[in-house]
Amino acid sequence: MAEKLTEAELNERAAFVFKGTVLKTKAAAAAGVPVTPRTAVVRVDEVVRAPALLERYAGKEITLQLEPGHKAKEGTTALFYAADLLFGEGVSAKAIGHTDIDQSEARAASAAPPAASAAPPELQERLAGADMIVTGKVVSVGVPKGAVGRAASGGGGRVSEHNAHWREAVVNVKQVDKGQPTVKQIVVRFPASNDVAWANAPKFEPGQEGVFILKKDAAEGSTRASFSVTEAPAQTYTALHPHDFQPAHNAEQIKTLIRDSGAKPTARRSSSRRKS
Repeated sequence: MAEKLTEAELNERAAFVFKGTVLKTKAAAAAGVPVTPRTAVVRVDEVVRAPALLERYAGKEITLQLEPGHKAKEGTTALFYAADLLFGEGVSAKAIGHTDIDQSEARAASAAPPAASAAPPELQERLAGADMIVTGKVVSVGVPKGAVGRAASGGGGRVSEHNAHWREAVVNVKQVDKGQPTVKQIVVRFPASNDVAWANAPKFEPGQEGVFILKKDAAEGSTRASFSVTEAPAQTYTALHPHDFQPAHNAEQIKTLIRDSGAKPTARRSSSRRKS
């Protein structure tokens, strides 16, 4: 009999943690996936923790090889811990553990932030090193004017097959968790290229909402964007790492991680100073 892992061990070993519903047992969601008595098609109802490629996988189906002893029934809702992810026509994975939850528990659990221990170390590092963390909405995306060929990390402007094709997103800020508390709008520079060097960096589109975990742009010659910026921000920021953008449903987890790290979140406050 396989040893049952503790919650801490499951969080440490799982690459994909999600709340899901078993749709069909002894079946697969895509052709070519071997089917066994423990294979099931599971709908991802809510992503708790995932690699970048699966962060927006809620509502989709995956093929899950259930762990020994899991007597899954169609319609069962559970919190699944999955590893050994395979990407092909669809996504398949091996479950290393689960926690059964009924529908009322699922709704209550979805309202609570995941445990801080479930967060990848890289995400915690990005939060600790960020110059600005905001919750906001992308209102426009365009090509920056000025030295667009320079790398946002401060490199030179030589163009190569790995050129980033820089774009700038104007973000309306709803809440500031770290950084300048009164900012209402920021510019976020990001690589639009899908080259291997930049493929995992966030790509932004108008209407996108979530948490932006940002570093100051160190490139020389950074200028205000040439498109719809209400008030030109004093500083342009960059989003270069897969964890630098988190979907809106992860906002509470981010706040928990900031609090647990000992950093003091920055709340909005009104300024008593008036422009002369």
